[in-house]
Amino acid sequence: MKSAIEIARAHARVLQRLASDGDPQTLAAFAALEGLQDVERAALAETVQRKHALALVARRLGFTGWAVAKRVLAGELVDDWGELLYPGRGAAYWNVWSAHLDEARRIRAEHGGYLLPWRRQFVIVEDHFVEHIGLDPRDAGWATLGRDWLCAGGDEVRARFYAALVARALGVTV
Repeated sequence: MKSAIEIARAHARVLQRLASDGDPQTLAAFAALEGLQDVERAALAETVQRKHALALVARRLGFTGWAVAKRVLAGELVDDWGELLYPGRGAAYWNVWSAHLDEARRIRAEHGGYLLPWRRQFVIVEDHFVEHIGLDPRDAGWATLGRDWLCAGGDEVRARFYAALVARALGVTV
């Protein structure tokens, strides 16, 4: 299976090619990313580089930029986890938020659920939310993680889950 980073890079290559070919939707996405006016979009097709495409992919995945996305998806412990694990429309589910990891772990231990990072915060969610983001709460990997995304020793499981989440978020099949 491809890694989340490989999936993201492949999608960036596709976006760069579409922009070079003048695809209006893709150029509009690059223009919005760069804050350009409509009149500048024609010239944009000639200037889109891979770094721009990677930045666009990172934004679509809920990260501030490619450098942050790459670190998170590579499994590094960071201070900003982005929004990939808690995309929009999650408020309809039971969620408990905490600014402190120790507190979030205590709450999860007492009440159950799944602990996920979001930006610089932590959220405890239920199995329906895990399904909502595209993961199977019955997957054996959750037992390895102790239903705590940030637990030690879960690198392989997180890598597999990240690959699935990135593919889903970008609308690609792997």
